[in-house]
Amino acid sequence: MYLDLFPVLNAMLMRFSPLGYLGEGILSMDENGIGNIRDVRDDIRSIPAIYTAIRERKSRFVSSETFFQEINSKYINTNTSCLIVPILSGNTVVGYICSNVFPKDSSFQEDLLSDLTFYGKMVGQILEISSPVPKSAHLSKRELEVMR
Repeated sequence: MYLDLFPVLNAMLMRFSPLGYLGEGILSMDENGIGNIRDVRDDIRSIPAIYTAIRERKSRFVSSETFFQEINSKYINTNTSCLIVPILSGNTVVGYICSNVFPKDSSFQEDLLSDLTFYGKMVGQILEISSPVPKSAHLSKRELEVMR
């Protein structure tokens, strides 16, 4: 759906742990299909573009002018721009989507970045709804006695 709604030609879905600032790959999608990227694992503090998008909880487009300063050297290839869309559960970033292949003449103005930020919030809400928190089990009287 993301590839259909926005001017992007690929997407990499990443999980994010705010405790260790760890970003981990889940899957990638492009015109060739879906692939596994579980081998991708980074401390996002070493990637300023992603770190800033997560800290600000806003989608961010990094153009070719600042790309080399904001992206870790191990991810520099023929693409010289990047889009980061944080996925929020409440106020907590739980993941993000990265794209680095775009149609020619794509433009990421502030209104489109706002739409992408909203999309990330909606994805987070869907994740919350689809994984409800189980009700806590109550201890029996006997278990409570043993604990005293």
